[in-house]
Amino acid sequence: MGLKSDYIYRGILAGAISVLSMFSAHAWAATVSVSSPAGGATVSSPVTVTATATGETAPTGPMQIYDNSKLVYATPGATSTLNTSLSLAPGAHALQVKAWYNNGSSVASTVNVAVTAAATPTITISSPVDGATISSPVAVTAAASGETIPGDMQIYDNGALAYETPAPATTLSTSLNLAAGAHTLTVKGWYGNPASNNVMSSVSITVASGGDNPPAGSTTFAFPYYLSAASHNPSLWNECGTCANSNPGSGPTVNYIISGVANPTGSGSETVLKFNLAQVNGPYADGYSWVEDGARPALASYVSISMDMYIPPQFANTKQQIEFEAQQQFNNEIYDFAWGANFKASGQWATWTYNPASWNPTGIANNLTAGVWHHITAVGHFTPGQVHYDTLTVDGTTNTINQVQPATPKTVSDKFTNAIQLDSDSAAEPYYIYIDNLKVVVNP
Repeated sequence: MGLKSDYIYRGILAGAISVLSMFSAHAWAATVSVSSPAGGATVSSPVTVTATATGETAPTGPMQIYDNSKLVYATPGATSTLNTSLSLAPGAHALQVKAWYNNGSSVASTVNVAVTAAATPTITISSPVDGATISSPVAVTAAASGETIPGDMQIYDNGALAYETPAPATTLSTSLNLAAGAHTLTVKGWYGNPASNNVMSSVSITVASGGDNPPAGSTTFAFPYYLSAASHNPSLWNECGTCANSNPGSGPTVNYIISGVANPTGSGSETVLKFNLAQVNGPYADGYSWVEDGARPALASYVSISMDMYIPPQFANTKQQIEFEAQQQFNNEIYDFAWGANFKASGQWATWTYNPASWNPTGIANNLTAGVWHHITAVGHFTPGQVHYDTLTVDGTTNTINQVQPATPKTVSDKFTNAIQLDSDSAAEPYYIYIDNLKVVVNP
């Protein structure tokens, strides 16, 4: 090689080295900044790690996290940002975040943290107080604390599941209708994935009176209080065959309720109410009778419906469902405490909800036989946004229900309504029943 050529070669080589140095400098000018956790911090697990790679050249490979020199996380692909959580054991940890480039180089940043042991989850019951003697319904309030949020929370009454929150939940607040006597209420919080671990707390209480004893200051609507001496008073009782809860079916507008009817058995009251589905214009037609009262001063913390019911023997197999309800419209929500005695589908007592519109079987068999008087008492209460079905007593046997249905948001005026509805079956046969001692109690 000649001298001139040698000079040219050396010049080209020097230029190439300069260019390579420039690209290398650009790559190594990149940095990784860890914004969380802060260096020297004491944190609890899981630990959130947030970092960003900056420079003239974007990373061409994944970003990685090393915990005490061990790779514990890598992003799915090339990225300049990282945000994830790591479950770390208690103790000292050197967390290094590294970004990679296509020339095989990398940049990294390390923070040192101390991870504390997770606080043991606990359940605290604030109401009722352990050892208390109280009346039913019983307000139960509890909270879960600790580093981990429980999946859900449950209440057990004397070992039987009585209430459950949706998951996840850190607080619980509800009311239970409990029979008179001793009760051990246990609140459990479930943890893990799946939720197989639990912590619990219990209180022992004595319930002084069952849920069928109205609180002091309750208002009683005794029927036929709303009826005049005439057989029918449309100004006080409203009737409709097309506005009932259940579908399909409709009925004509007729006198569904008649007062002052002779007692069919001669026992008890001399005269009773007759609820009459006398005209039926198709399968599953219904007759709906209701009475409206003014607004209540507050949401009902207690409501009960009681009555004596007689089904004539000739209608033993005619009915589809007999329904009754007490409904409160309050603060633009409808609280519908409605019951159905089903005879043809489930053969059970059912509760009603508008969301979605459906009857919900309780598992309690409907044993309202024809030809005898039956005594029925249903007890419940309302809390904001919820309708609580507490107990159902039929002929002296009390069943604990503890179903909770949602209230229905709707722009409505405040009022209180009581109603009874008769549903026909697919054969569309007319029938009637007798009601005596109909009473609705509400507090406040």
